[in-house]
Amino acid sequence: MKLIEKLAGKEPDFKLTFHDLTLEMGTLKAKLDGSVVIDLAVVTGKKFGSDLQLPNLLGHVFKLGDVAVSINDQETLQLKAENKKFDLDLIDKQFVKKVLSGLGDGRTSLWSSLSQVRNIAEQLRDEGLTVTISYRGSKVVTVGSNAKPTLSQLVTRSNAIQINNLLKLIELGL
Repeated sequence: MKLIEKLAGKEPDFKLTFHDLTLEMGTLKAKLDGSVVIDLAVVTGKKFGSDLQLPNLLGHVFKLGDVAVSINDQETLQLKAENKKFDLDLIDKQFVKKVLSGLGDGRTSLWSSLSQVRNIAEQLRDEGLTVTISYRGSKVVTVGSNAKPTLSQLVTRSNAIQINNLLKLIELGL
């Protein structure tokens, strides 16, 4: 933390740019390309304190950015952030399914999972943050403050979750 503050000097924001940044975790090799602008007042706790939940903290820390992620040399996802809006474009369906199958203990019910998503979506909404999840450029779900649900609100029981494309949602198994 102190290193970032020293590198940034008196500037309120800190920009990180990376090309072919490789992270290796066991057999998994992730490569990142892009840049992000970090709000130092949030990182150092001067803006919101330390009581923010992780999704909200990340939402306030990253002000602007564009990152492409490749896993084992296969493009997997792209993330764009700007003005409290985050667009996550999933490229590799098999990777998504692998990640989803690794979540939970296999006994978690659909309603329990939906409850967790609903809680996160409502926290994002309360913080003025929006996350849009797409698959290959086609919007699938919008959660947070810009969600405008219609009939999907009957299923999700939340005004913070908008299903944009039900067929893609089913295809991805989300």
